[in-house]
Parts: sequence; C-alpha cells; structure tokens
Amino acid sequence: MNALCMALKGHNFQNETEKTCRTVAPNLICQTFAERLAMFTTPILMKTPAFILATAFLFLPAIGAEVSDDSITPVTQRDYSVLQTKRMNVGGHSVVFKRVAPPAKPPLQPVRTATVPVTQTAEQIAADEARAHKRQEVIFLSATIFDRRVTELRLQAGQKEVRVWSNVDFNHFAGMAELEMEDALYWLVMSLGNESAQDTRRIVPTLDRFKAARADYFPATEQKETVPAEATAALNALHSYYQANREQLTAAHAQRETERIAKERTLRESPPAPKNTVIHFWPKKSRNYPTK
Repeated sequence: MNALCMALKGHNFQNETEKTCRTVAPNLICQTFAERLAMFTTPILMKTPAFILATAFLFLPAIGAEVSDDSITPVTQRDYSVLQTKRMNVGGHSVVFKRVAPPAKPPLQPVRTATVPVTQTAEQIAADEARAHKRQEVIFLSATIFDRRVTELRLQAGQKEVRVWSNVDFNHFAGMAELEMEDALYWLVMSLGNESAQDTRRIVPTLDRFKAARADYFPATEQKETVPAEATAALNALHSYYQANREQLTAAHAQRETERIAKERTLRESPPAPKNTVIHFWPKKSRNYPTK
C-alpha cells in the first residue's frame, strides 16, 4: 500500500473514459490513508468500485476520480505505454493502477450532424397539434401497495398533502411517465413501495369498501377536509386511465415480473465474474508541484 501511495503522489489520474482529474497534492500522508483504509474496510464493501472512489474522496481530498471496470469500452481508445503497474486486491476484485507515459492528445475532430428528413402523414400532424394544445400537468405521487390489492396514495395539492385509498394495484403503473387523456396530458412522477397489511399498524381497508369491478378510491378516514379540486382531477384521471387500459397494464406488469424473476434466477445460477477496475495515470508538470 505504501508503494502504491508513493506512486500516486504528485500525479494526475485519467481513467478508461479519458476524463482528466485534479492534481494530487505532494504532501499526502499515504501511511495514514493505508491505515484508515484497513480500519474502515469490510470484505463486502471492498468488492465495490464505488467504495474505492468514496474512500479516495474521504482520505485523499485532493483527488478527483471516476472509477470504471475493465468491461467498459472507452469512448476514445489510446495505446498506452505502461511504465509501472500496481494491483490492489479487494475480495475477488482488483483495482489496477497503471502509470503510463504521457499520451499524445488526439486531434479534435469536427462534429458533424446528419439531418434525416422526417415525413409525417396528415393524421400524425393533426395528432401532434392536438397533443400540443392539451393541458399538461405533473402528478407527484407516493404509492404504498398492500398485498398487491389495495394502495395508499399520497400526493401534494398546493401546500396540502392528500391521502386516499385505492383498489388499484399501482405496481401496474411502474415505468410509466405519461398518461394522455382526451383533454389533458399528465406527467407521472411516482415512488412505489410494497408492504403486507399484517405487518403495518395502519388499518388497511378491504376490497368490499370500494365499488365492485371498477377502479375506485376514497379519502382516508382521518382526513376531515375535502380533497382539493386539482387533486381530485389527477386522481380521477389516474383511475379512469386504469379502468380503460386495465388489460394492457396488467399484461405489461406480468411480463415485467416474468423478466425480473428470470433475470434474478440467472444471476443466482450463473453470477457474473467480478470485473477489475483499471486506472491509467501519468506525471503532470506544474509550477507548484513539479514531478521528478
């Protein structure tokens, strides 16, 4: 570790994505860095490249770096002349520091943009114009789904928080960014969470409290004030959209769940091999910190 720190002193870093970093101050106490790294490191944390970067920012404040693994293809590939290599093993994963000869800067290439003609039918042009004239609103929503059956919704209406219960499984809205209605276009910004009704102190209503066979909601019982008009409009739009597109939303959610389960099974059965992190760096002469 001491040899590694000595290699870092007074140098600039450049990672595989060719992003230059700030100069390392020459008065860094590398022994202190090594000792603190050993004190605060656990085998689990040391496996992540993010931990290496976070530790560098904590104990080497003069370093700015971006860590990448060796599976990432650089945007601009350079042929480095490697002068010295230091490897740091961190629980099945290695961080490789390579001191290289200063590479020549590639010449700047002019940016050329190709224009592709876009042709639209009359129907498409009319649809775009109608969409542009629709009222547009953003819905900030928090949804807690209990047992995939009943959802607690929280949304802001001005300075007031509105809380309602819904019989819609809002997992079906996951991944959706917009809802287009006849008279408005809603942009949906939503956080989701799933819980069990048995594990909460809240009284979760049963499905018989809602209108049968329809997407329905009602205000929380402890909410004495009426729901503001803007919140009512947003809630009505969400439930009307779900009612009209229930089958498509349910099928899309089922497909996402199937893909998620298959991906998790693949990762369990064939976990990917750890990727090494490679950082190239070279001396940079300076009036304040000349390199030897």
